[in-house]
Amino acid sequence: MGQYHVIANLDKRLGYSPRSTGDFLKLTEFGHAGGAMCALVALLDGDWHGERVAIVGDYAETGDLTAEATLRAGLDPAHLYAAINHPAWLRETHGISSDWRNVGWLARKVVAGSGLGRFDRQEWTVRDYDGTVRTSHGYRWELTPQPDSRQRVVVNLDRAEKIDPAAFGDDRSPGAFAVANEVGGTLAALAVLLAVSSTGGGRGGGDFRGSSPLVGSWGGHRIGLLDPADTAGYVDISEAVRGALAAAGEGIYRETGDGTIQRGDPWADHPWAHLDRTA
Repeated sequence: MGQYHVIANLDKRLGYSPRSTGDFLKLTEFGHAGGAMCALVALLDGDWHGERVAIVGDYAETGDLTAEATLRAGLDPAHLYAAINHPAWLRETHGISSDWRNVGWLARKVVAGSGLGRFDRQEWTVRDYDGTVRTSHGYRWELTPQPDSRQRVVVNLDRAEKIDPAAFGDDRSPGAFAVANEVGGTLAALAVLLAVSSTGGGRGGGDFRGSSPLVGSWGGHRIGLLDPADTAGYVDISEAVRGALAAAGEGIYRETGDGTIQRGDPWADHPWAHLDRTA
């Protein structure tokens, strides 16, 4: 078993599971591409801009969030995954009730509303060990980049840090970098920075295995998207994050003669074979 995750807005006390956007639940499964991270970019480009966001797993521990972030969440981070996905179990087993809401519907809605994709609901029957037959469901996504003329970098407003999509081989348009076509892009960088329960080399299967102190360092902070022209006072940590991804085998990059960063596929026998675009 690996560590399963939710994406959480601590200020609004809203969260969603990658499952609700057609993804698997481990960080290195949904973090590189898919509906969950596409939805997060779309949300940060809208109503969630400048709010405290974190990616929290079911192996989370007390202390994974700062005291201020925990206060905003109104809940020990060790119980946050259950509060979003299994509130009845949390109440019955631990006597803990919360006002957190699961908004998988919102994640799907914002992707569709931005023109970035659609989700098809699929249903099937499951027979439990006791013979009970029940209906389950899931979603399959179809995503399409929608680049426009806007240029954005991802920022941590509390730490005055930023990551530049161009430094990961992406276009700076949110409608472009929200839909990844190779691993190791802006989405993966953001996922690793927000993953507060994957610090120290990870805690479960599918966690990010790098030991960089950057892992989880943005979790619980105010995150948003800004025009690069408005970030002159921000520290660009793109190169350091890119190095952490490469060291962990989660990204591979090269620089062209004009300084453009290109991204290949670190999991392929020929990482650059299918490269058909530059940043």
